Parts: sequence; C-alpha cells; structure tokens
Amino acid sequence: MPIATFFVVLHKFSTMQKYVLILFLLLLFSATEAQPYITYDIEPDVVKIMEAYSAAWKKVGQTEGYRVQIAALASRSAAQTVANDFTNFFSSQKVYVKYFEPNFRVRAGNFLTRLEAYNFLKQIEGMFPGAFVTPDQISIKDNY
Repeated sequence: MPIATFFVVLHKFSTMQKYVLILFLLLLFSATEAQPYITYDIEPDVVKIMEAYSAAWKKVGQTEGYRVQIAALASRSAAQTVANDFTNFFSSQKVYVKYFEPNFRVRAGNFLTRLEAYNFLKQIEGMFPGAFVTPDQISIKDNY
C-alpha cells in the first residue's frame, strides 16, 4: 500500500482510533527492539580485593547502621511473640529483641544505609504499620 493511501485511510479514523493505532505501533516496535546483553569480566585482582574487603569488615564486628523497629512492648513474652511472627514472614532478616527502659524493642535487619532500611520498611509496612527506620549498631558479620 503506498504511503499516500495510508494517510487517506488514516484521515478517516476518529481521533481516539488514531491514538490507539499510534500506541499499538509504538508498542509493536518497542517490543521488537533487541535488548542488550551485558556480561562482566572481573579481573582476578578485583576478586581478591573484594574478598579482602569482606574479611576486614568481618573482623570489625559492628558499625553504625540502621534497623527497622517493628514494635516496643512492655513484656518480654509479647516482644518475643512479635519477633517470632516477623521471622515466620521475613526469614531473610535477623530479628533482635532488646530491652531499653521501659520497653522491649523488636528490631529487624542490618542495613548499612538508611535507603536500604527504608526499602525494607516499604515491604513490611502493610503487616507492621507502626514500623519505622532507626539508627543502631549493626552486625557486619551478617552482611558480608
């Protein structure tokens, strides 16, 4: 079909039909575009440096970081129940129950940055609506 005939046919379409056609064509052509395949060649020296970095952090033990506080409760048994419930749903994160007068605080995670902690908070806030990010001493051994 010559291009001029295409525009004559296109002229007969309503505005909404034109938008739908343009959207369809955009989706069609964007879906057929080849996605790049990226490979990484890591030099052996870089791997050694990464291993040394990890080993050094394991020796340190703890550093300033962030955790997500799930609850603060007056009784140890209630705090432990919340910690157990949390572990059942989010077993990938460590849970800590610590006493800070006058409450037992239930905190989860070992996050080096506030952003990491905030991203985890967004995952759990539906189940634990009062949770919030708080600075804390975190265990490096669990991260590296």
